[in-house]
Amino acid sequence: MDDSSNISPQRQQRPSPAAGGGGGGNLLSVNFRRDSFNTTGKTMSVAAPESAAKIRSAVTGALRHDDQTGFFSFETVVQTTFVLPWDLNPRVEPVRFSDKLRSGIRSQLLDPAALSILEAAGALNWNTSVRWSIKNAGGGEWMPVDGGLFVELEKLYHTAEEECALPGFNGTVNFSASFLQIAGHAPQQLRRLECTPMMPLKVDDGDGYSLFHAASMGFWGVHDRTNLLRDAVLHSLSDMKTQFTLCKRWSDYQEIMAAQRGFQLPEATQEMWQEAKQTTPELHVFSLANVTQRPIIVYSPPQCGVGGIYLPLLWRHPVTQRYPSDKNTQLKNPLVLGFDSSRNRFVALATFKGVKGPNLILLPLVHSDNQALPVKYLSREEMANQDRLLQQLMNIYIHKSSAPSVCVEPGSPMKGSLPMTLHTQKNCAVPTAVLDTPALPDVMDSLMKQFETQFL
Repeated sequence: MDDSSNISPQRQQRPSPAAGGGGGGNLLSVNFRRDSFNTTGKTMSVAAPESAAKIRSAVTGALRHDDQTGFFSFETVVQTTFVLPWDLNPRVEPVRFSDKLRSGIRSQLLDPAALSILEAAGALNWNTSVRWSIKNAGGGEWMPVDGGLFVELEKLYHTAEEECALPGFNGTVNFSASFLQIAGHAPQQLRRLECTPMMPLKVDDGDGYSLFHAASMGFWGVHDRTNLLRDAVLHSLSDMKTQFTLCKRWSDYQEIMAAQRGFQLPEATQEMWQEAKQTTPELHVFSLANVTQRPIIVYSPPQCGVGGIYLPLLWRHPVTQRYPSDKNTQLKNPLVLGFDSSRNRFVALATFKGVKGPNLILLPLVHSDNQALPVKYLSREEMANQDRLLQQLMNIYIHKSSAPSVCVEPGSPMKGSLPMTLHTQKNCAVPTAVLDTPALPDVMDSLMKQFETQFL
């Protein structure tokens, strides 16, 4: 990364969006309907303006230009993932929040219309799997927990304090330290993996740029009011070097998809590329994944073309063939968005984190009807190595489920590289991406806490 280029894309020559982000054919101004915009009542940044200002300042200061790729990208701040307090989780009884407080926060933060659309389509919150696993504190492999110990751990997890006794097993468990001790056995590390509910956050996007507001909220909890993400993506679609790379990737992918459907597209023209830049949300998401160097998962109704997995494929080193996430594993954490096709808008999908929240959150890579999320904008070579790419750019965990799901190819090994050839079978393994949600930075934690005080 070139640390000497601490400039914003706003300083590059770029098209000037019309007032309010309206049409005019301007780049990235997708003509979405605005009848449902400005739905947010009290945003977190309104409730906590000082914290929001600190976040935006830190984000802007972390933007850098990378000479190798030509992209504007970010340093460490883009590794964060905004999460909601555990007491807002609809599957648990609140401990710290009263019912009134929880209801008030939900009414201001969450988008029930988007939630209804995505759940009804089988795109979101259909999998409720929970897994516990243990391994020796000194090392070794993770082993699944089942039977009575699983039942006991799950019961205590929802009802007991952070540290408590295991009455049926003559032992103790400390959930905050992820530690298990049973008499007569070596100390064990403990982890819980759950397909935790994802909840859509309201996006106040009267300017029509819901993708960038939703992404900014998913990373940092604030809207993209300064157009930082939008302009970074706009630069990638306008700069000579990055535009050439993206145009070739787009045109090759269009040809591959057409060939799979049995027809041939005419050769892409400059006019077709210019139209794609303005009207193709999938291209904007792929550009955003490369700007942020993180995978993006978009959940949407299966018939909607926007849903899928977008990988930061353009950061592969030409010599070593490695990606930034090979060194910095936090970059493997996906940003999770939803696409409400009824209103043509993106929403941030947030999960929950608390002292006793899940160690790891599982994100299914399939819909409830067995349909796999497509991996977008792969080259022919990458399609042949799709499973390896997913393993390299995300943390993949495969767990058993009784729901209809995508399976590991029968007979495939369950260690090392995990083939994820898709099958339509029941009672088989579901590939999931792992989202690791460490503690929020102080300023983001302060943002949420100040927002909570508005309802006390």
